[in-house]
Amino acid sequence: MKGNSTIIILFVVACFSMASSAPCLAQQIGNSDNMAFDNFKLMADYEVKVIDEFIERFNNDKNSQIRQAFEAKGVTYNVSRKRMLQSLINLGNKALMSDTAKISKFIKEVSDPQNPVSINFTDSNWYTEAMVVVRLQKKTMILPVILHIKTKKDEWSKWMIAGVGEAKPFVDPTHSVPDDYKPTTIPTYIPTSSYATDFADLNYAFSDYVNYADFMEPEFLVSANGKKFTALLKTNDLRFLYVEGFRFYFFQVDNWAFEVARFTRNTLNSGWLIDKLYAASDEDKKNLTAKLLHVGS
Repeated sequence: MKGNSTIIILFVVACFSMASSAPCLAQQIGNSDNMAFDNFKLMADYEVKVIDEFIERFNNDKNSQIRQAFEAKGVTYNVSRKRMLQSLINLGNKALMSDTAKISKFIKEVSDPQNPVSINFTDSNWYTEAMVVVRLQKKTMILPVILHIKTKKDEWSKWMIAGVGEAKPFVDPTHSVPDDYKPTTIPTYIPTSSYATDFADLNYAFSDYVNYADFMEPEFLVSANGKKFTALLKTNDLRFLYVEGFRFYFFQVDNWAFEVARFTRNTLNSGWLIDKLYAASDEDKKNLTAKLLHVGS
């Protein structure tokens, strides 16, 4: 890219009309020689590839990957936090985009310069729901497994199983493991980076020869659901195959809760994006968490 080119940063912005609830998309593409898209390869730069990146962009982190990508290409980063937050909304969700007033209020509160809001990877008040394909008593099923981060001060953080849902039949799995498969080495935790490998490390927790307290929350272990879960593991009637998909649930922002899911598509609005947004009091969040964890099951 020519160093003296005047670059207009390409960005997708959700702009909310006062006259209509329908969103419009503002796109600015180009530079002085109309080669910004080919040279800059912004499609790859704008995709939110991992949840760490989502958190960086949400927080307007000055060391974020996207800022580094701009710097590496000699491009001045001049995207406001409001516009960055708009880009983290799943524009393809018609139900979500039908309430632009709610989205605008959320973005205004989070980006308030007097009281900016941040979210934290090591905070325990967020969860992931992994849809785990399992072999349950010789039947292939899909089982929701809910995990969250557990942290010991500045020493370590890890994912812990906090709940499981109801297993349902799953047709035509595309992966499998041998019935006699056992890992040669067994770690004692699910690392924080496990999301990057689609939580393949959950395989270790689905064993009949590990300390379940290393992988599962105490409250879950003593629950009716937890006792059923570990009983099936001990008899080898429940086996991990792979994770079909997962999404994240954030309860860290005052008066709000939102879900983040991955969207793989050939647009700038892709990767990990906010797919559901709720106005939520502390009591609402308590109820949402209990529902997610299948408390009482």
